This record gives sequence, structure tokens and C-alpha cells, in this order.
Amino acid sequence: MDRSTFENLVLGTQEALRRFLTALCCGDASLADDIAQESYISAYLMLDDLRDPSRFAAWLHRIAYNNYISHRRSARPSAALDGAADMIAPGKADDAFRYEPLYSALAQLSDKERNRHTAALP
Repeated sequence: MDRSTFENLVLGTQEALRRFLTALCCGDASLADDIAQESYISAYLMLDDLRDPSRFAAWLHRIAYNNYISHRRSARPSAALDGAADMIAPGKADDAFRYEPLYSALAQLSDKERNRHTAALP
């Protein structure tokens, strides 16, 4: 395949590949464009592996998907979990469980006793 044919194939698949990658990237068009560019470069370098030029679009989408997966793997956070139990969560999420022993004890009281004791709560 010569360069001119490759350029025509790029022009014919550019819009569909961009939509595909934008959907994979949850609307991040900049990331989708970066992965598309990597995919076209990879495709150009591997043109000898393409057996059927009529399947270029499907072949290119597979390359793009693999590049997307590689990007996702490399972007994973790799924080150590040592000491995670000692971390304080931001916000009020943990505060909801602060009174759990109190609520468990109140649940064991009769309705009359519970109403009398909860009336004094703030």
C-alpha cells in the first residue's frame, strides 16, 4: 500500500474512529484525539500486517481499542494500601456511623422507652 492510499483510508475513517474513541473516553475529545493519532501511527507502521485492505477500518478500530486499553492500564493509580485504614475520609461519610452503637441500643428499647430517651437527643 502506498502513502497516498493510506492517506485516503485515514480520511475515510477519521470521523468514525474519533466518535468511537470519544465514546470510549467518556467524552474526553482530547484524549480520544491522542489515542487516534497513536493508532494511525501504529497502523502505518504495521501496514505490512494488513492482509485485506478492504478490512482497514475494522483493523484500525482494533488497533485503536488496544491503544485505549494500554492507556487505561498505564493510567491506573498505584497508591500503596498500607495505612489506608488510618486515613480519614473527607466529608461526612464516616460521621454517619459514629452513632451506630447508640442507634443499636435504642432499637432494643420498647417504643415507650425509646420515645422518652430520644426526646432528649439534640
